[in-house]
Amino acid sequence: MNLIVFKVTVEFGWGFISRVAGLSKSSPSFFYPPPTTFLGALASVIAKKYDLGEDKGKDVIVELSKNLLAINLKPENCIPLRYSDISRIITIKQTGTLINGKRIPIQFPNVINLVQSFDSPARGKTILVSLADDEPPRITWIVIFRDNVVKVNDKEIVITDDLFWRINRIGAKESIVSVIDVKKFSGIKYSFGRTLTYYSFPYDVSFKEVDRYGEWCIEKYINPFSMTSYNPLQQYTGGEEIIEFYSPIIVSGESSIIIDIPENSCFCKYKVNDIEVIGRCPI
Repeated sequence: MNLIVFKVTVEFGWGFISRVAGLSKSSPSFFYPPPTTFLGALASVIAKKYDLGEDKGKDVIVELSKNLLAINLKPENCIPLRYSDISRIITIKQTGTLINGKRIPIQFPNVINLVQSFDSPARGKTILVSLADDEPPRITWIVIFRDNVVKVNDKEIVITDDLFWRINRIGAKESIVSVIDVKKFSGIKYSFGRTLTYYSFPYDVSFKEVDRYGEWCIEKYINPFSMTSYNPLQQYTGGEEIIEFYSPIIVSGESSIIIDIPENSCFCKYKVNDIEVIGRCPI
């Protein structure tokens, strides 16, 4: 088994938009881009390069999930600030009304009924505020795959560092980013026991927390390790494919946590040079 690791550092233009699905039209944004959002950014690059359509692009996310062993992030120089602002949106729908016993279809937007053609809900966004003067906000991801090949639509797709370099947004189309560094590692191993990590990690009830420094937030994401389909609305409202992630927040220095992982856990620790991260076991 030849595990493949990519360390990707990304600069954000201002922040990102990645909202919790299924709550309401005024849903909040996450503190950090969920793991599936990052996989979606990579899948978008793959779909463009290999001429796959939008539906097949979703299949790419599922295939990446099957191959995924760990996906962890660490803010390098920024803190997340969530807020909501009023945004004007266009209503696109078809409804109807009864006139003299007959149902007359009405489509929106409608020039006759402009009031119902627009709405102004509060839309969640996350600003990443840089703590370093004259430097844009940066986040580093560690992504570990079982191997570097996924198969979509009878095409064998090789996951290379070039694909990560092509990522230009993480989140909605306004979430513009620039990849500034990609490193590839191989030949790493996994183990159990005590680990000290500075990166986000999936939480499991088998973990025993030993010590913690700094601030950590807890968010519920779609489980990036067990996706059989990609339907965020159904998965969030159903709640069956949701997992908790702990993520560090910079307050005064780097946040860290020490976790004991038992050998009977479905998760383990990986050591990438001097970096320790937590992910699912490869077996």
